[in-house]
Order: sequence, then C-alpha cells, then structure tokens
Amino acid sequence: SAFLILFFLFNVEVPQVLFSPSNAINVSSCGTLDQNNTYYVLNQSIDALVSPCIAIIGENITLDGESRYLIRSLSVFLLTADAVIVSGNNVTVKMLNLSGFLRGIVADGQDLAIQGNHIERFGFTSTGISLNNVRRAIISQNNFNPVGVGISLTSSNFINITQNIFSYSAGIVMVSNSKAYISNSNNFINTLSSLNYLFVSSSDLEIESGLVIPNNPT
Repeated sequence: SAFLILFFLFNVEVPQVLFSPSNAINVSSCGTLDQNNTYYVLNQSIDALVSPCIAIIGENITLDGESRYLIRSLSVFLLTADAVIVSGNNVTVKMLNLSGFLRGIVADGQDLAIQGNHIERFGFTSTGISLNNVRRAIISQNNFNPVGVGISLTSSNFINITQNIFSYSAGIVMVSNSKAYISNSNNFINTLSSLNYLFVSSSDLEIESGLVIPNNPT
C-alpha cells in the first residue's frame, strides 16, 4: 500500500558508532568534537560562554548528554547563541538538557539521529532543532517546553519525526522543498494562541493517520 511504501521510505535507522560507551571520551567544557568513530559523553553540566558551545564535525560520532545541562545564561544579550552544531554524517545527539539558547541543535549532513533531548527557551524567535540540507534523519523523543519553534526544516529530505512533545511551541516549520513524515506518536499540547502547530511552505509533509493536532485557543 501507499502507507507501507511511505513507511519504508522514512524508516531511517539510528546511526551506530564503532566504540562502546566504555571507550567514551568525556566532555567537560565547550569545544569541538572531531574524532571520527567516537562516543563522547558529557560528564558535567556546562554554563556556555561561547557560541556554539559544542561543534560536532566528523563522521560516525555520538554525543551522549546523560541528561546533563548546557546552559546559556547570557542568551538574552547574545541572541545568536547556539548550543550544538553538527556538520557531518552518521551523527547522534542524545539525552541533552539545553536551556537559554536561541537555537538548541543546528545540523547539516546525512543519516542523523537527534533523540531524547529536552530544549527550553522563552521567546517566539527561539528554535529547538534546526535542520538545513539534511538527508535522512530521525528526530524522536525530544521535549520542547517552552520554545518558539520546536523543529525547523529547510531543504531537508526523508526526516522521520516521532514521539516528540511540543509544549508552548509553534511545533514544526518546513520550507524550501523539505520532505518529512510525522507519526501519530507526537504530542502537541498547550500551544500559544498566536502560533500554529504546523507551517509548511513548498514542502512535502506526510502525517500518519490518527495524529491529533488541537486547535489553537482563542
């Protein structure tokens, strides 16, 4: 059926790394992670004084936040602050708590996984996850509460969006010929009155049957 074909088209596998967590490299400050085939672990929370705090540049890299925090206490003064930028292939970013950044995770490349992160920042202009020119990615089990736009896709294809929670967020914005699949396991709650859950322009969006998108409050 058409649905089964669509499922396989968007069945993006989570990237794997060559090293086990026992071989992980600890990250205790802002900087660049550029060793290919490496598993990095955030071993302490960081108050970020630079932007981006962490840059991932390479192939087959995992950053595991282990539920620790990257905090941008100066974001009100430095509005361009980014928490994590990714430029590479087969990269996984997971289990980070990101607070105070204008943009949480900004990525380009292919075969990416962004999973289990909590992203928060007050303000209509903030973005939780921003993908630009990405081919194949899974965005799952992230919590956006609160953030201006949860997920932004620009010229990105074969993006699987599943099991995310969007609270006090504009939800998902897709522009410039992006293609994405949104499963009915996503949860859209407590939207702001002036925002919509989905904004799609010149893009191809497929929504799984059964997805509930509440109306904005009046």
